[in-house]
Amino acid sequence: TEWVSGSSLSLTANENYWGEQPATPNVRVNVIAEPNNRVIALETGEADQALYVSGSDIDRVNAIDGYHIEQGPSEKYYLITMAMDCEKLSDLRVRQALCYAIDKNALVAGSFDGGAHVLNGYYPSMVEGFKDFGEWEYNPDKAKELLKEAGYETGLELELHILPGTEYQRMAQIVQAYWQAVGITVNIEQSALATREAQGPWETSIRIATADEISNILIIYEKEFGSRIACNDDHLDSMLKELKTIYDMDERLALEEEIQDLDDEFMRSGLRLVVDGTDGEIIRALMENEINQMETRHNQWITLINAWATLAPGFGMLGTVIGLIGMLNNMEDKSSLGPNMAVALVTTLYGSIMQNWMFVPMAGKLGYHNAAEVNAKEMVIEGVLSIQAGDNPRILAQKLLTYLSPKDRKAIESDVLKD
Repeated sequence: TEWVSGSSLSLTANENYWGEQPATPNVRVNVIAEPNNRVIALETGEADQALYVSGSDIDRVNAIDGYHIEQGPSEKYYLITMAMDCEKLSDLRVRQALCYAIDKNALVAGSFDGGAHVLNGYYPSMVEGFKDFGEWEYNPDKAKELLKEAGYETGLELELHILPGTEYQRMAQIVQAYWQAVGITVNIEQSALATREAQGPWETSIRIATADEISNILIIYEKEFGSRIACNDDHLDSMLKELKTIYDMDERLALEEEIQDLDDEFMRSGLRLVVDGTDGEIIRALMENEINQMETRHNQWITLINAWATLAPGFGMLGTVIGLIGMLNNMEDKSSLGPNMAVALVTTLYGSIMQNWMFVPMAGKLGYHNAAEVNAKEMVIEGVLSIQAGDNPRILAQKLLTYLSPKDRKAIESDVLKD
């Protein structure tokens, strides 16, 4: 019956409704931005219910006669955004350093007084397709190392924008302290969203999200959304748009998993070189050099494990010889010769087991995965260079299919090359 934008909404029951009549004829919803003021409204009797009570106020509300706190999973979550169109934050190493620098469990405990938990995925666990990636490691030394690699060894200055509210202030102050510890100076700016939007480009911010439909949750990663993240990944953008057109649940879940697993920095760096107008031969040389360095690292471990495979039987024989020496020193006791010989020979068996059941299969498996990763990265190079050359998508698909085994190629060829 009445709506005051940003202030209140009044509802009146429909007397002609055919079903069960509501318990009350009138409902008024007041917008109270400050959590403490919402609790005061409960204490004074101004409000009968309140949503999103701060963790520090749980005991306070439970102490009010006739009131109690209901807790449970929620679509509401907070996240720290990093604008990818900001020069300082365009480097993946800087963004990763900001993540390594924060102890998320301590941040949540200090900000919400036990009323929240760390989110280990891209969106709340109660939403369809959620994938738990485990906790991001708290490693300030790694953060400093990444900042040094990115050219910020002497420090970095960033703005952290927050909305009005005590929870935002508490989070911002904790984040500021963690980033300061790795050499990042943080300037906290607190203002309304519209005010900050009008000021221009973003750097970092703490924002809240409450959407419960997957497309509305992931919309912040679309290029057109722009604000606060300014995502620039064309492949991700195309998948997000495709998700909006799929209604089959199995297909949706498969695409949602693919979106959450998207993390190919090798492809991303190659496409970035294309966008920058880099010559094709230089792109190929840079990307092939990265593959060569990766192979060198992998082969160091494969060589080490093969060395242990070679040495294992020798160590087994050494144990046998030592056992035989002990046996020969006690030849007078003939009843112990058999058991002592058995014990001595067991070490030879152990050496053989270590070689053939552990080290040789391990080296072989590492070699197999190394070859598969090299093949995948060579496919990426071919794709990146074809995009730069402006090849027809069908020709590009034909090129990439040659990297697959006949079985895998046959399984997807009809879908990839369909008209």
